[in-house]
Amino acid sequence: LAILDISNNSLSGVIPSWIGELQILTLLLLSNNSLEGEIPISLFNTSTLNLLDLSANKLSGEIPSHVKSSNPLVLLLQDNNLSGAIPDDLLMNVSVLDLINNRLSGNIPEFIDTKSIGILLLRGNNLTGRIPHQLCGLSNIHLLDLAKNRLNGSIPSCLSNTSLGLGKEDAFYSFDLASEETSYNF
Repeated sequence: LAILDISNNSLSGVIPSWIGELQILTLLLLSNNSLEGEIPISLFNTSTLNLLDLSANKLSGEIPSHVKSSNPLVLLLQDNNLSGAIPDDLLMNVSVLDLINNRLSGNIPEFIDTKSIGILLLRGNNLTGRIPHQLCGLSNIHLLDLAKNRLNGSIPSCLSNTSLGLGKEDAFYSFDLASEETSYNF
């Protein structure tokens, strides 16, 4: 089984850990269900995975650290009840990280090994502290969303040195003023 898409259903219960043991799984889409419990660590140990979409469920607990995919992973975890701190090594080999609208707390981490990240979405959590200067070193970033948190301090001037969308025609960002919702298409 290389692709498993059972999104947009009424599935409930926990995500079975055996899914992470599928040897050639490249795409796993479980979004828009009522799945709950913690994310099985086996999903982060799958070396063939390219896309993991667990968004819009009722998942809780902390995010497992370090993704062991052999290719840069698109990791979509938005609209859940995930809590705790964001692991420092989460961006290792992740190209898109969407953690919008969870219950994550603590500071934005000083991420380790960020060469793959192009889209980093942390909107709508309980993140505190300053915007770390380390984010200025994200050489491939073209979309960074830190809105609706509890950040303080000044905006790092070094953000002007990032690419943030320049020459990145593959990213699309739109804001609907009527509904005050932000949508991203990648």
